[in-house]
Amino acid sequence: MQTPGAAPKRWSDISWHTLPSERVLALLGSARERGLPETEAEERLREFGRNVLTAAKKISPWELFLGQFKNVLVVILLLAALLSGVFGHVTEFAAITVIVLFAVFLGFIQEYRAERAIEALKRMAAPGATALRGGEEREVHAETRVPGDIILL
Repeated sequence: MQTPGAAPKRWSDISWHTLPSERVLALLGSARERGLPETEAEERLREFGRNVLTAAKKISPWELFLGQFKNVLVVILLLAALLSGVFGHVTEFAAITVIVLFAVFLGFIQEYRAERAIEALKRMAAPGATALRGGEEREVHAETRVPGDIILL
């Protein structure tokens, strides 16, 4: 447990949402009226790095499609279709195969659309904001925001 007033061991150890705003500003070395000095913001950018989400590996449509066959239920149904075919139950074989292919196709379409929606949302994200830096209002790109920046809403 963190002792009140003591310096944090790690930034991630702090429950920021529970602290009064004055305490947050003090811990971050920022000021409500002035924000961070530009030199401090540059130093923090070097220390913490750019404020960007790391992109996950892009999944090709073929990988999405083939991934549908990793579902246990799909595998069981494919085995059932195979057994139906082996024992000469052509109607059951055809029915199960059509149902499995329909389920795989629908799952693929849903995942493909979800991937495209996430990409569209990333492109729509607001990249800039007005921040106080050295007592002046400045337009600051999202990638260069650092802990302690005062963002004006």
